Amino acid sequence: MIANLIKWSLENRLIIVGLGLVLFIFGGYYTTNTPIDVLPKFAPPQVIIQTNAPGLASEEVESVITIPLESALNGTNKVKIVRSSSVEGLSFIQVIFDWGTDIYTARQLVTEKIQLVSANFPKNIHTPILSPITSPIGSVYYFALTCKGFPMMASTSLMDLRTYADWEIKHKLLSIPGVAKVQTYGGEVKQYQILLNPNKLKQYNITLNQVLNAAEEANVVIGGGYLVQNDREYLIRGIGRIESINDLANSTVLEKNGVPIKLRDIAK
Repeated sequence: MIANLIKWSLENRLIIVGLGLVLFIFGGYYTTNTPIDVLPKFAPPQVIIQTNAPGLASEEVESVITIPLESALNGTNKVKIVRSSSVEGLSFIQVIFDWGTDIYTARQLVTEKIQLVSANFPKNIHTPILSPITSPIGSVYYFALTCKGFPMMASTSLMDLRTYADWEIKHKLLSIPGVAKVQTYGGEVKQYQILLNPNKLKQYNITLNQVLNAAEEANVVIGGGYLVQNDREYLIRGIGRIESINDLANSTVLEKNGVPIKLRDIAK
């Protein structure tokens, strides 16, 4: 049979050359237009849910946040597996859908379930958030910030390193195409802490809620409309942004007989 095929090919050279050209053209076209994925999807679509719960232990996070969310998500359409972990102050849930599920449809289904469950959360629980759409590969690059101990860097603290990572390096990395999320661990997050003196609170008859409200209202910008003068409009604002720790300490909590009681009088 092969001998006959070779004999027929030699006797019909023009047909063989024509078929070869046709196969070459079609092969070249499909080769250049076939999509190639260097890193193919080796895992089904998944949605990550993170919920912050300041001050709660892992047992409380599990019972108050993780279990209600898991129960609601288990009945969602096309959900295959729901995995979770609860640590101090953080609930982490991974929802895996069936192969072929549109990722945007999956995120919409998860969002609907979250809205129903989060309405029953305590007030101190933050709203659950969905992590950005990323490849199942997950974390692809790790790096650490350290201080070498040069004379000019001898005073660099963990708080300084964390602040530099959060406000400088993180934003630069997020501006790179393809980077979906940058997670920072370790160090000390810069914050202002108000350490109240219970004896002073009792002396001035001030409640904790009054102190909290005063601290929140001490860092605001209030609009006051605008002033028209000589065909010009001047914007009127009440700027009360905190620029230093002294601004917060000098904020007024309330007045007693016309005398303002400042935050520094009752706390450090």
